[in-house]
Amino acid sequence: MRLPLLYWRSLLSKKIRILLDESLGNSVAEAIRQSSNAISAAEYTRHTSLKGAKDPGVVAYATAAKRIVVTADRGMNEKRYPICKNAGIIIIHSDNELDHSVIFKRFLLSGHKADAKDAVTYLYTNRARIKNHSGEKVVAI
Repeated sequence: MRLPLLYWRSLLSKKIRILLDESLGNSVAEAIRQSSNAISAAEYTRHTSLKGAKDPGVVAYATAAKRIVVTADRGMNEKRYPICKNAGIIIIHSDNELDHSVIFKRFLLSGHKADAKDAVTYLYTNRARIKNHSGEKVVAI
């Protein structure tokens, strides 16, 4: 089944503001920044005054700037940063750094990127687990 062009445009038209954590390598961060027009001006902590900052500073900055943190740091989770107390955190779960940008792009195209706002989202190879104030859901990506 082929989906209409308007459907795909609607998925990509809702832009998200992100802050790429320095746990993502330079090449991964650049690939994510260029991967889609669904991202509104991504910032990379290594290219800001946040370079070398601890997680609480990164999350505080992202929250103030209304940006969702994208990270590979599994310690940046809802236990340390409660849901709805920040702009959102997306954690890419893959031991292979080369997969990070591919997994993130799949998520952008999945139709669930807006769900990452004010939530903690775990991205795996073919699925996303999104925890928000309403509960938790698992979706295919």
